[in-house]
Amino acid sequence: TLFNSLGERIFDIRVLDLYAGTGSVGLEALSRGAASCLFIEQNAGAVRSIRENILRLDWRERANVWQSNVRSALRKLGEDGEQFAVIFADPPFTRGEGELRDLVSGLDIHAQLLHNVEKRPAPLVVVQHHWKAQLPLPEGYVLAQARRAGESVLSFLERVENDASPEKTSPDLP
Repeated sequence: TLFNSLGERIFDIRVLDLYAGTGSVGLEALSRGAASCLFIEQNAGAVRSIRENILRLDWRERANVWQSNVRSALRKLGEDGEQFAVIFADPPFTRGEGELRDLVSGLDIHAQLLHNVEKRPAPLVVVQHHWKAQLPLPEGYVLAQARRAGESVLSFLERVENDASPEKTSPDLP
């Protein structure tokens, strides 16, 4: 569902995979032509697994893994002036809406992480969250689409110059 929705938008861009877990989303982005991916994951075992897969696939030049919590990583990336065209975020459902609020707050503070390469679609944040959880929209983002799959929703947030949308939470989905 995710990569069918993104299509060729993923080709030759920098990707940030927050709450990377197994790394499957970032690895799939690389396999579909992303220029690079930075994986952020707090769990040491998951980080080892991602690194092993990167080595196995010989993507050392295209991928990097940080063992860190998302809040610290966003702060460091913002300080370093890093920029990405697409950010994937899959916070654990068990952490509830508080984690979603923290993620949105981090995106508000570090909006410069997203950049729009000339002649490319607007920068994008894709957040996977429980279908019952309300996803507040950060300032300067609009909800481009939301796709429900089982208990999850993929919310596609586009970065815009002005917050053109009065809607501040994800829409009700069937």
